[in-house]
Amino acid sequence: MSKLGSYLPATVAALLFVLFASRYPLVAQGAVIEWAWDWLPSLGIELAFRLDGLSLLFCLLITGIGAMILSYASAYFATDRRRVQLQWLLSLFALSMLGLVLADDAISLFLFWKARP
Repeated sequence: MSKLGSYLPATVAALLFVLFASRYPLVAQGAVIEWAWDWLPSLGIELAFRLDGLSLLFCLLITGIGAMILSYASAYFATDRRRVQLQWLLSLFALSMLGLVLADDAISLFLFWKARP
């Protein structure tokens, strides 16, 4: 993997941090951002996500600290052949934590709780 490609997960985490930080003015005014996707429409089950003040705080923590950890791990394990696997596992863990703090219903929460690697 190239030097630039090894920092891709850290870059994605940093971009997610910027995305969540850009939502701060809306959430600070009391807005709640909700998103739902019909997962099993025949059973009335959907994946629902909600961004409010507390979940925004945790999203900023997860993506900000995650970007630093992924960047450091990429440099520290530069010569290790298992670096890519480590970055994938750390990225999946961060995404499952984001899913946990953004989950708006019990089904989404359970799905992301069990998705942790």
